[in-house]
Amino acid sequence: MRYREFKYIAEAVKKTCNRGHALEFHLAVALHERLKQVQYLTRAQLVSAILQYKTPTITDTKNVYEDTFILKGTITKDVIDCTTPESLQPGGLFDPNIKGALSFANRELQKQIEFIHNNERKDKVVATAIGTAGGKVDVQITANGKPLDDLKLSLKFKSGEFGQTKISTRPRSGQLQDLQKTFVNQFTKMFTDLGFPKTFETQGIPIIEQMIQDKKYTTAWTNWYNNYKNNPGRFDLKKQTGPSGSEMVVEVNKAAKVYMEKLYSTMADVMNNTFQGKNGELKEKEILGNFLNNELTGGDDLSVLSFDEKSYTKMPASEIQRLQELIKTIEVRVTDEKAKSKSGVSGVDPYFRFYDATNDELIFAIRNTMDGEHIVKNVYQQGPALNKYKKKISY
Repeated sequence: MRYREFKYIAEAVKKTCNRGHALEFHLAVALHERLKQVQYLTRAQLVSAILQYKTPTITDTKNVYEDTFILKGTITKDVIDCTTPESLQPGGLFDPNIKGALSFANRELQKQIEFIHNNERKDKVVATAIGTAGGKVDVQITANGKPLDDLKLSLKFKSGEFGQTKISTRPRSGQLQDLQKTFVNQFTKMFTDLGFPKTFETQGIPIIEQMIQDKKYTTAWTNWYNNYKNNPGRFDLKKQTGPSGSEMVVEVNKAAKVYMEKLYSTMADVMNNTFQGKNGELKEKEILGNFLNNELTGGDDLSVLSFDEKSYTKMPASEIQRLQELIKTIEVRVTDEKAKSKSGVSGVDPYFRFYDATNDELIFAIRNTMDGEHIVKNVYQQGPALNKYKKKISY
């Protein structure tokens, strides 16, 4: 008997009508429909199926010869509300989802379809959609409890980002000592994942302590925090609008930026010197490779599937493992730089950039940003060096 399972797990509860959130449900339906009918799926068939299944508890059972195909699970209210005939039509909000899911289902499943329908066994095929947050897996297909090749998927929509370390700077206590603990704990996690926990402890933590002792920062933060309690909400840094007093966050971010730049500069020098050592510090390179694998796939045997308006890009699990091994053998160079605009002018956000020094290709970057609620993010971004491990399909 064959057993197959799709799993759709939302990485986080997204805002209403978020394409990435809905994509997981739409793709799970596309794969389920294509596998059970064998023939290429049409847009009309996919749209009809999505509208049929868009209930809090999904259920569908279909017998195909001796095999039974089942789709079940749950989806969130925002996906249900936003998935309408209008949003699924050409030019509609979810038009890119439909194009992407349809293209992937029709192009990538032939090997799996032949395996399912030609084995002369009575099989039970189960597709499960789970609309809850957490984990890296978004869509998964299994046969007899085991994932099918390259179909245990982590999904991205219009994003080169593959993870982040986020620091919320509003401790419930409102005490600066708790704010300091929050910064230290989250940066400790990030630098531990990168392989440099002791360096951060000796050289990074003192910089955080300096920031918390800086009256310019603490005064700005205290004034903003006290105002936020009475007038909560984000200050829009682009539109320069927000709740009364929320504009005070600009001064908080400005004061903190000095120390974030110092932290990035200090840690970049140490990491680069370590990778340039006599033995290239194999241990740190191995940890760096593990970091990429963990952030891309959660350390699991996942393929990363990214969608944009006119194409999808697949990074198979086998290629991610090859990248992980390659990191151990190359010369790694680390720099701290600021973002540059399209005109080449330096921006305001500090970066770590990790290069393959043998060909000067950027492997990945970490960007430090602060938003209109003084949430500090260290965003992990893919570099051009990862492109050789991907397959891009236009549609």
